[in-house]
Amino acid sequence: MDEIVRAKPSASKGRYIRQITLTSTMGPGIHVDPARTRGIVEELEESAEPVSA
Repeated sequence: MDEIVRAKPSASKGRYIRQITLTSTMGPGIHVDPARTRGIVEELEESAEPVSA
């Protein structure tokens, strides 16, 4: 997501990503809410960090 947003042309205005669907070649598509994807990677990385004793 971050790479797609980073590659956004500077001339484009408004909401750049309206809809996201992940799918394999022959599988069903899964709709993704772009508003909820922000920060998910950071949250996963924080929860995966080992707790030092």
